[in-house]
Amino acid sequence: MKGALGALAEIHTQRESTMKLTSSIRSLAAAICSTAALSALSTAALAGPISVANASFEGPVQSSPGYLQPTGITSWVTTGTTGVWNPTLTPPSSATYWSTALPDGNQIGFTAGGTIAQTLGTNYAAGSVYNLTVAFGNRLDGPYIPTNVTMKLFAVTTGTIVASQAIDVSTITRGTFKDFSLSYTADGSSDGKAIGILFTSTGQQLDLDNVRLNNVPEPGTLILLGSALAGIGMARRRKQA
Repeated sequence: MKGALGALAEIHTQRESTMKLTSSIRSLAAAICSTAALSALSTAALAGPISVANASFEGPVQSSPGYLQPTGITSWVTTGTTGVWNPTLTPPSSATYWSTALPDGNQIGFTAGGTIAQTLGTNYAAGSVYNLTVAFGNRLDGPYIPTNVTMKLFAVTTGTIVASQAIDVSTITRGTFKDFSLSYTADGSSDGKAIGILFTSTGQQLDLDNVRLNNVPEPGTLILLGSALAGIGMARRRKQA
């Protein structure tokens, strides 16, 4: 009898140990899922618009007529003939430059064979997709069609181009602006390096406005986020049960 009771007690003890082990495994799984979710959320939080200083070329504010008054472009590094201009202040006053409203703000940027560049305060993250979108314009008076136009992304310096897109400005309806986009998936060579934007042109005047840059996390991160959140939900339901 005592032997049977001892055996039952041992079985009970083993069951308790098994239940504790199972509970520990579930807790560990929940902790792992939580860590994965936090990691995924941290990466996903990086998604969305990336700040570009003076993205619509509103600075410096042009207060008098003339394409080069004032000269230069706030927050951008320029070479050659570049600047900002406000079509309502540029003579002759009877000229009509655009048949539609400007994409954003009252001013636009221009370059006549020069370059416009900016190094941002955000770094590339390997695996993330970066989408650069810019509105390029084709004036009514002209036409002013540059020989070559490119939009580029670089890492830290303009000497390290990571992506480039040629722009066919002739496809833009006269008097309007048209969006063009460049997409780049960051890799190990650009990971952790500062993002840069560069515009180049040769020939006649190029007008541009409303520079936008967005970051889209890699698909694997989104899958990890969904799996991690699902794991946390399952762990909580088991704990409640």
